[in-house]
Amino acid sequence: NQAVSTLVFLSTYGQGTQTATLTTPVIGSLFTSFPQTINAVFSNTGNTQTTPSGYLQILDSSSHVVSQGQININSSLILPSSKRLFTLPLTPVKKHLWLGVYTLKIYYRYGNQTSYSLYQHSFLFVNGTLVLIIIVVITTLVLLAVWYFLPSTLYSVKRRP
Repeated sequence: NQAVSTLVFLSTYGQGTQTATLTTPVIGSLFTSFPQTINAVFSNTGNTQTTPSGYLQILDSSSHVVSQGQININSSLILPSSKRLFTLPLTPVKKHLWLGVYTLKIYYRYGNQTSYSLYQHSFLFVNGTLVLIIIVVITTLVLLAVWYFLPSTLYSVKRRP
């Protein structure tokens, strides 16, 4: 009882519609480590398979590209009336040590479309190591100021005769 099956993709003139939309990527609004991948779900609402493509960038507050990546480098298909999760890796372009507001921009298109659609999301990046160093330095400065400016009679040990 063997069975053989095959999947055939046909293109018909004027009958197929390719439509893909990017659902909101799973990305937060605050990061303590810089994102290395972005998860994005594309939905195909057309009646034929489609192949999303495009690129993504993370820009700093001066609009300089910090990280970038490509969408669907394997040319994976999305079947009609379905969704597909794409894990989009990011390649660092320059260092991002400082805290600040960064912007994720995803430019995507599908099928034979010539123009890109844009998704944009801003997030706050706070370097965890840098914040820890700043807290230690401020705490040390406060303790030194208290020790220096308080009269010594408040914290000296009195001896009994």
